[in-house]
Amino acid sequence: MDFESLAALDAEIKSFKVGPNPYTWFTMEALEDTWRNLQKIIGERDSELLKEAQRQEDNDRLRKEFARHANAFHQWLTETRYTHLINFISFW
Repeated sequence: MDFESLAALDAEIKSFKVGPNPYTWFTMEALEDTWRNLQKIIGERDSELLKEAQRQEDNDRLRKEFARHANAFHQWLTETRYTHLINFISFW
């Protein structure tokens, strides 16, 4: 049963001019308030999830950029060591 069905059912019950239900504290007004709050919370959560997804994508981009720089540095370091080793050996 969806929220609109509950509202229609509430209107139908009220048309019979009966008093409040003694077996529950739920009223249509309380349910409407809860529903509005829930919709607000869902919207905020969706927004936070989008922000987190963007943050993770940014971090992944930075991770890849760092790896590229680290690999280039490693290559340079390896070549430099090799050059120095060759120069050292040819010196003797």
